[in-house]
Amino acid sequence: MPAQEVQQPQAQQMPSAQEAARINAEQPRSGEQMTAEPVTMRGGGEGEEVCCGM
Repeated sequence: MPAQEVQQPQAQQMPSAQEAARINAEQPRSGEQMTAEPVTMRGGGEGEEVCCGM
């Protein structure tokens, strides 16, 4: 039998404050605000019809 390859887990390190600020600055800004208003979804009717040709 061939010897199995064993990988040792590597510890993760927290980014420094400077690095965290840079990462945060790279995140895209949200263009839309979330609202509680009802949203209409595209699609068919009341959901009673079965799709996919059944």
